[in-house]
Amino acid sequence: MSSDPSERLTGLPIQFVSSTPQAVPRPPAKITTEHRRRKRIDHRAERARARSSLKVSGRASGGLQGWILHLAEERTETLLDSSAEQRDLWDRIAAGYSPDDAVETEAIAGTLDFLQELSGGGTALEFAVGGGRIAVPLYRRGVRVHGMDVSPGMIDVLHAAVPADELLATVGSMATDAPPGTDYQLIYIVYNAITCLLHQDEQIACFQNAARHLRPGGHFVIEVWVPQLRQLPPGQTLVPGTATKDRLIIDSYDLVSQRLVSQHYTLKDGKVIDSGGTPHRYVWPSEMDVMAKMAGLELTNRYADWTRSEFTGDSKSGISVWTNHPDRGSQTDASASGRWRPSARRSSGNLTGHPTER
Repeated sequence: MSSDPSERLTGLPIQFVSSTPQAVPRPPAKITTEHRRRKRIDHRAERARARSSLKVSGRASGGLQGWILHLAEERTETLLDSSAEQRDLWDRIAAGYSPDDAVETEAIAGTLDFLQELSGGGTALEFAVGGGRIAVPLYRRGVRVHGMDVSPGMIDVLHAAVPADELLATVGSMATDAPPGTDYQLIYIVYNAITCLLHQDEQIACFQNAARHLRPGGHFVIEVWVPQLRQLPPGQTLVPGTATKDRLIIDSYDLVSQRLVSQHYTLKDGKVIDSGGTPHRYVWPSEMDVMAKMAGLELTNRYADWTRSEFTGDSKSGISVWTNHPDRGSQTDASASGRWRPSARRSSGNLTGHPTER
């Protein structure tokens, strides 16, 4: 498993105390029987209007799929955004990256073969492209590749390996911002990068952003580890991962928020010489399938690794492929034009199930 040369993130809780005098609460108003009756009538009318709207939208868009798209489009509450946090973290990590790392090796050859085949002669886009450890070797194989990353520092590393006019890349959130182009044959996320979107809404929006920029028949591919909750004894939150003489990885799970922090320790002569942690929101394969359905995409394949091994209940990682089928274009368009708008915001060979190296 790769290491992340990040610094340990620490922080103290801050409490804000208002200096504004608190108003004296008024006694509650008297609620009459007539008031309760009118309130019940109002609520019944609201529910009737909501049911009618949902049924009409469902019929217009086509059954259950239309209902799902309608629910996504009608969601209006303020959505959470982790892009600023991720930008700060990955800018600091980028300082330890080198453009010389973006070369093809035996360890990633299977990943490149898989992605090159799915690109089908079209253009590929890597969300969370990082320093280009996959995008650059794929580009050097002759595939037209674009990139997108929330970290300006990562894009600088990428363009130190390949000039910006040869491998287009933009700084932005893969959840909501526009990539350098459109009509992609392949959009992909590797190295568990989908989990760097720390809120479910952002992950949903990422699927919809991909769907907006895929051509009919195009593919959306995600590599991500399967949460190892079966390894947690009752009352325990830590799962050990990679353990070698020079590296130790421990994941700390929060089952309520569906978050984890992956702590990486670099060892020398039995002593810790460097450490760092990255925050993630883990996501289940079935959960991603719902996100894909909300975006109008359909699961076509899921494998345990880049060699297309069978995905089973014991798989620790998965490679999922969703397709924007031409006959589903109207539903994809519906999700693309909807009102799901977060205020916005990452294993090739990383099959040990630990995030993440971009």
